[in-house]
Amino acid sequence: MIRPARPTDPAKPASARSASRSALQWVLRFDGIVLCCAVFAILLSDARMNEMHEGMGMGPLPEGELVSYLTRTVSGLYFLRGVLVLLCSTDVLRYLPVVRLLGWGNLAFGVFVLILDLRLGMPAFWTWMEGPSVIGIGLVMLVLAGAVAREPSEPASSTVLSR
Repeated sequence: MIRPARPTDPAKPASARSASRSALQWVLRFDGIVLCCAVFAILLSDARMNEMHEGMGMGPLPEGELVSYLTRTVSGLYFLRGVLVLLCSTDVLRYLPVVRLLGWGNLAFGVFVLILDLRLGMPAFWTWMEGPSVIGIGLVMLVLAGAVAREPSEPASSTVLSR
């Protein structure tokens, strides 16, 4: 059977790919790895979470099932988002619409958490690291995705024979 070739050939050397595509791939990998680190928070004991909370000058962590549930499910969602971002990094042309969605999502979420952090009086290091970094990654994703989208496409005539 003859089927169209994949939009990008992972076997193609990095030097043959565009600089924008490679940069986007590395930004996605960085973001995905950082997000996947949230998996470790799922495993933290309540006592360790409390120590960290107090260490940031925020007093004792409220006790209860809801707090324990929310801290772990949010960490799990960050981890799953990281896996999705890493998947997108494997073929940025194929997943370009998803990358754009993630970029716009980062912008919206970054603004939301910045406003929320300010409203809640989160520590300054948290406030100015979280929201702006999420916004920044989103902007970089969108700029690089736009550059990749403007590149000439690979020849449509390339095909792969398979059984």
